[in-house]
Amino acid sequence: MYTLRPGLRGRGRLHRRVAASSSERARTLDTQQAQRLDARIEAKRRLGHVACAGPFGRTGAWRLGWGLAFSDSTGKTTASFAMAAPILALRSQADFVVVATGERLQQARADGVSTLVSQQTGLSPAASALSGPMSDGTILVGTARGELFRLHKTVLTPVVDSLPGRVTAIAADGDRVWLGLARAGLHLWQKKSAARPLRPANEICDNHLIAIVSFAGRTVVGSFDQGACYRDGNGWHLLGGLPSLMVHGLGSDGQDLFVATSNGLVRYDGSFRPRPFSRRDPAVLRWVAQSAVTAVGQIDGTALAMTSAYGLVQVRRSGSRLSAQFTSHRGGVPLKLVAVSSADGELWMASETEGVRSLADDGVPARHLQDPNDLPENWVTAVAAVGRNDLWVGTCQHGVAHIQGARRQFFSRQSLLLDDMVVALAADSRGAFVGTLGGLTFVRSDGGLGRSFTWDASIPDPRSSALLLTDKQLWLGTEAGLARYELR
Repeated sequence: MYTLRPGLRGRGRLHRRVAASSSERARTLDTQQAQRLDARIEAKRRLGHVACAGPFGRTGAWRLGWGLAFSDSTGKTTASFAMAAPILALRSQADFVVVATGERLQQARADGVSTLVSQQTGLSPAASALSGPMSDGTILVGTARGELFRLHKTVLTPVVDSLPGRVTAIAADGDRVWLGLARAGLHLWQKKSAARPLRPANEICDNHLIAIVSFAGRTVVGSFDQGACYRDGNGWHLLGGLPSLMVHGLGSDGQDLFVATSNGLVRYDGSFRPRPFSRRDPAVLRWVAQSAVTAVGQIDGTALAMTSAYGLVQVRRSGSRLSAQFTSHRGGVPLKLVAVSSADGELWMASETEGVRSLADDGVPARHLQDPNDLPENWVTAVAAVGRNDLWVGTCQHGVAHIQGARRQFFSRQSLLLDDMVVALAADSRGAFVGTLGGLTFVRSDGGLGRSFTWDASIPDPRSSALLLTDKQLWLGTEAGLARYELR
């Protein structure tokens, strides 16, 4: 089995353990206890049981989902109120609590809740973040519309009205105000000047990653809605010329990099310069490149497969010659394609409605795997082919299936996985790494004991979204960044 250990600079190492010693059993028990604790915390988070404001005077204010409660020094609830929107932030003042709900700014006391409005507009701001009280008791209020207000006692006045994103966090430091802005990162604002972004040079294009490949000796990642970038010795660099910032997949024919987006397909050479399609390229490839490409799968080092609403395109390179073969839905390609994977000459296509299908090739008939016999459900989200008779299939609501010859094994939260919604798969003869919205799990191919990994393994975020597995490394893309682990 494998264990994931923290490494230098927030990375981790994935170590293999052969024997289940008493110390290992103890660590497994610790992990199970941690998982139960994580589950309890998650359950409380989903119910909204989060403490916020802390005591003021002899009472405390707490937010409970869409409700607000006051308690005395013994913890007994003295008053509670239902709010019209979820509470995003609370701050204590001398005799009341400031409440930000994302729709309005309100003040709450044990005897009731009222709305605070701007003296200039007569409207209440869509408050999304609150600073701590300054030396004179003033609180800064950030809004979902990118505005900044100053609240002194009950007087609300505008300060900034054109920030480049929703305000998610505020910290005041004298004349300097630090602002966290959604999709725009950290900004610094000072009087009589515009908010200035504080982004490190050559950082990754986005934290929410959906695809990872190795190309031209470099790591390339695609993000959910902020384009794609590659990493070299000087950091990360954006790929220009994308028809859309929503990336659906990455692949290579051994010479060029192909990036699939919601508005079409683009190609880059080994120096990451755009290489537009021309009449020298196959006509079917030029045709598919003009529409959304929904998934990309590597067939081998010189071939890849791409899916679209029209069907499947296989692209192969032989020296300087590039060929493309198109197969339509009538030719056996399922509808609503979301993923594709190939091994030993067999190509598998995953669908949101039809399970998985293989493509007939060289006299080998196509196969169709679906529920209830082969899969736990037909809504497939990921597929990873290891060999002609070895396939892993991830589903939307019922975990992962391992099809190995005539054997069928299903894994879910009831057995090993941290969540039943599978987002990413990476597999080889040793087993499969299963990325879910609850964390990462390694499932052994022989059906033996596996292992799950969450925050304790230095994972940036349990919500896994992309995986790249090599002989010695595992790259994990999450909704909060990229991590690399060594396989031992």
